[in-house]
Amino acid sequence: MEKNKEAWDHARAAASEFRKSVASMLPPEVGQHGRAAQKEVLLAVRSLIDGALERIEKKSTPDSPSPAGQQ
Repeated sequence: MEKNKEAWDHARAAASEFRKSVASMLPPEVGQHGRAAQKEVLLAVRSLIDGALERIEKKSTPDSPSPAGQQ
């Protein structure tokens, strides 16, 4: 079990060093664009969740008519 942990620790350290070496070869703007892209993805997921919540709320409101073909 201890050898398995050592192997994972070594793999994590190697991955971290690899990321650092790649980052040092790239202009800083790459990281800025990457963070902006991550934010946009999260905002898109938020929009999907908000839309799903709105549909659920409309279905649970007794006054609202259900769309054609749905109950």
